[in-house]
Amino acid sequence: MTNHFHLLVQNPLCNLSKAMHLLLMRYARYFNRKYKKRGKVFEGQFLAPIVCTEEYLVKVSKYIHRNPLGVIVQDLEKWEWSSYQYYINRHRAKPRFLEKDLILSKFSDDDQVLGFKTYTLETPDWKPEDHIFHNTIIGSESFIERISLKYLENKVNTDVIDSYKLKMVYPNRISDIQQHISKLNIDMKLKSQLLVFALKKKTNLTYSEISKKFFQDHAKPTTLSDQVNRLLAKAAKNMDLAKLLFDIETL
Repeated sequence: MTNHFHLLVQNPLCNLSKAMHLLLMRYARYFNRKYKKRGKVFEGQFLAPIVCTEEYLVKVSKYIHRNPLGVIVQDLEKWEWSSYQYYINRHRAKPRFLEKDLILSKFSDDDQVLGFKTYTLETPDWKPEDHIFHNTIIGSESFIERISLKYLENKVNTDVIDSYKLKMVYPNRISDIQQHISKLNIDMKLKSQLLVFALKKKTNLTYSEISKKFFQDHAKPTTLSDQVNRLLAKAAKNMDLAKLLFDIETL
């Protein structure tokens, strides 16, 4: 891509922050020397979602490999800044850092390369951007709970906490929340307030993240927080509203 890049990495040493710092720093130095520039090359901090190997690995791989399709190139094989060409060409020597076997193992033993290519070229039925917020976990609820229990509650490895700043975001749960609220026979303003309440209760997103992802006018986080507080105050005096909140909490 022209203004960003994607990496799908395994991080057994839990040193992703250090590795990315070294990679980006070295590239920035190279870039500034080559083009005689000064200052920052990259904007902001990199995003680092954790991906559940069992279910979402091939989906994220597909998304990354298809990223330039229709935007920069019409044929993925012609995009040289991608690992796709190494996946589909068994005889092409791959870079030392590239590991293909894990993803290819998810496809039929009859012809893993053909299975990978066919799957990647199919129209995607899943968009990770619908589930990716700053530093999240992408996967099944059991995977998320296992990761959060191991690294959040027990705090076995503080490097993991510092590197990823884990947040519990359930991909399926967000769509369940939206579907539930959309079916309620209430006005749009109340639906909007219930959505904010539900996302805070069920996903642990910040108000800032909720605003950016779900509100086109990017409502101020403090505004959303005030809405939830007023909603709770009303629910204390209104049994119907209290029941709506209870139903959402028990989704």
